[in-house]
Amino acid sequence: MDMEKGHAYAPPRQSNAWGIYGACAATVGAIAAIAAAAIAGGLPDGDFSSVISELSAKVDAAAADLKIVYTDPAGNKPFLQRAYASVNGAIDAHYQDWSARIKPIGWHTARLAESGDASDGSGNVEFKYIGDEKDGKTDFGFGPLVPILTIGEHDENTGYVPVGVPDGIGIMRTDQETVRMIYQSESYGNLASGRSWFQEVNMNGAKFTGSHVTYVDYRVPTTATLYSSTSSDKLSYGFADAVHLNGGMTNAASTVTAAGSVFDEVYNLAGEKVVARNGNEQISSGAHLGDTSKDGHYVTADKDNLAATAENAWTFHSFCSAHLEQARQWAGDTAGETYGVENDIWITNEEWTDLDANATAAHGFSGLSAHVIDLASRKMYAAGVFGLGGFEKIVEFNCGHEDFVCFSPSGYNGNFGGSDAQTAIVNAKKATGKVRKDGKDWVYPQDIVPARVYVGRKGYDATGTKCEAKCGFLERNGLAFGQVYGFAVDTATVTTNRDAWHKGNNRTASPATHTISRTSGKWAPIDWKFNSSAITNVEDADLFHWQDKPVLPSSVSGTYQFWTAAGPDEGGAKTEHNSPSPVGEHKFVQSSTAGYFGIYEVIDMATDLTNAAAGAFPEYFDASYEMIEGETDINTRINLCAVGSVCTQGKLAKSGKDATEMYDGGTNDDGSEKWKTTFEDVDGLEWIAAKNSSGASSVILHGVTYSYDDYFVIQEDAGNWYGDRMFISKMPAANAAATHNFVAMAGGKKNSRVLSKLAIPAGAFGSATGSEFSGVADASGAFRQTTLGGAARRIADLQVAIDDKSILIGLQQHSVSGGVVAAFGADRGGQVFMWDVDNVA
Repeated sequence: MDMEKGHAYAPPRQSNAWGIYGACAATVGAIAAIAAAAIAGGLPDGDFSSVISELSAKVDAAAADLKIVYTDPAGNKPFLQRAYASVNGAIDAHYQDWSARIKPIGWHTARLAESGDASDGSGNVEFKYIGDEKDGKTDFGFGPLVPILTIGEHDENTGYVPVGVPDGIGIMRTDQETVRMIYQSESYGNLASGRSWFQEVNMNGAKFTGSHVTYVDYRVPTTATLYSSTSSDKLSYGFADAVHLNGGMTNAASTVTAAGSVFDEVYNLAGEKVVARNGNEQISSGAHLGDTSKDGHYVTADKDNLAATAENAWTFHSFCSAHLEQARQWAGDTAGETYGVENDIWITNEEWTDLDANATAAHGFSGLSAHVIDLASRKMYAAGVFGLGGFEKIVEFNCGHEDFVCFSPSGYNGNFGGSDAQTAIVNAKKATGKVRKDGKDWVYPQDIVPARVYVGRKGYDATGTKCEAKCGFLERNGLAFGQVYGFAVDTATVTTNRDAWHKGNNRTASPATHTISRTSGKWAPIDWKFNSSAITNVEDADLFHWQDKPVLPSSVSGTYQFWTAAGPDEGGAKTEHNSPSPVGEHKFVQSSTAGYFGIYEVIDMATDLTNAAAGAFPEYFDASYEMIEGETDINTRINLCAVGSVCTQGKLAKSGKDATEMYDGGTNDDGSEKWKTTFEDVDGLEWIAAKNSSGASSVILHGVTYSYDDYFVIQEDAGNWYGDRMFISKMPAANAAATHNFVAMAGGKKNSRVLSKLAIPAGAFGSATGSEFSGVADASGAFRQTTLGGAARRIADLQVAIDDKSILIGLQQHSVSGGVVAAFGADRGGQVFMWDVDNVA
């Protein structure tokens, strides 16, 4: 009996794969019978024979694939073998030993996250916290975190291995008894770190390394009751608190019902099914265009890596973050009124790559796009409508209009490699003959980009033509034809660029300096729209447009410029994670690597969309911005512990230091450590609404008034040597500064547990390096909703007070890269936690 802290894990579940195949075969047989009866009855043969033949061939192919997947010498865990062989070349003599070590999903209860360093505050290690698969300090002042997935575990039925490091995360109720957690791995393939196992797609030889997208299904109570000892095989709200108080005697393994990839078909920017890579040879149709030029020449920098070329795999380049967008998730004022995309989708994106400079100069590069997964059909579509510069995160926010969808994209805008590749791209732009309106030379576009909004028209194809019954998935969801807008400011009233404006700015200044009103802000369109029937390289895409002056109608007075980090001629701080207003306002919050964040609004959006010409888009939108936190000192506004408690949280390995400050390796002029008192690189960020009968805000949804408060979960990716931090903060009152509650920390090259080479799972330590919390999803509504769907989930979220919230949290643990993690191609480690919030209100 395998045990951790006295808890046995359950026996393997039975696979239903052959049942599915049998159902498919029976369906084909039924169609054949119907067709035969129809023909016998005198109806014309038509295409019945060819349809039946095609269906039969597909079912036979699926059966052959299932035999590969579901058959192995031990009679189980075929995906485990596939993952192992993918990174080790074959099932060798060591496989049985490694397969005996890997545990089922949810088995581990020890946490990589901690409430403070495993030392006494004076730099002396406390050895009771040191050791593989042991907790560090876990007296979390604002509620316990309990792992429901640890990288280096597997599905105990099929052997499916979730890949690290976890990033974007989401949750949805799929039926009365099941919640589905979805997360993606920020894995880099052969460009950096440990390569992930190959995912085979399209049943045509195509396969991918790099990032993956995984689901795990958990059993939940059929009635919304608090966790109890009788529901230990259910993942319900109160679960984290119960596990925490029971000293880890219960884990999440028995609640897991299934796990796997969320997609198995992949389509490129041109709408073509991706085909197998052919070494470095050109593929004129079906190439993964994130690795190639517009005409299929391979240009990724691993082209000269002979081992990588021999593997013949495409790469998904760093799925950084993501968002789950359920169909019509935005409730309107009146009963039954909903807005948003038409299907349940997972929207992810490739973030960065490293290009081969010579190949790029010769052939160009088509760019890095978003990828949208239809969760029902398991098909992934490259979506170029947001741009081709690579993204950090893309989120849907509410348009408030039946015919449109609205998204906020954020990210680098061109992190494609070294200076030679960058020069090749700039030279290609100059060769187009297009010039900047101000007469200056084009510069490399990375991080020269404002906050952005995408508006898409539902029911239109890429040429702007109504498709009606012919609409496919992208057209139906407004992701084939749309317009990108950027936040622009009147330089007469906003006289500094975005980074400089935020530096030292605070909400308490008098007169107020933390807002930009609609008289000074506009959402201005760029002169570019993506067209999937005319794929281009990046010099002809959206990337360089932000260096030009915005095009606004003559009715708009003032001199406008896109509000980028450092102006149109150089890059600055990157736009990091963003998150939509959870109650459906036309707003989203946006963070930055400089540590500041704030809320952008699209004013009168529904009205302007209604007034747009048929098949067209508004010439602009009025815009506003409210800074929540500037690049300012926060150390005196951090609560390390809950009010009224004995404070022991947040102590660091550095004597006399705590988590009110951070250190990323910088030095002062005298050579001493330069500790920082601001936020650094606010990477993870999620906007959450919580019930409060006397809350600061209210909203009417489906005819009911809800009072609530707004909160932000803040996660740094700062390279903090002593442990990167996570906070939760309440929306501050007007002209007041925010207070930030310290939730947890993890990792860091000077962290005591990392220096001790601790790992979870055991034996998986790689090197002393950093961690980052990345990914947040409010799970409260998914547990409590009584009807399915995104709107029901969001309304249920809104009915839960902050101290009753259950929130999913992702953690990337880069120091864990050996042992079972390496053996099965899971790249680097991490955990997904259930966090039961407490003491925040």
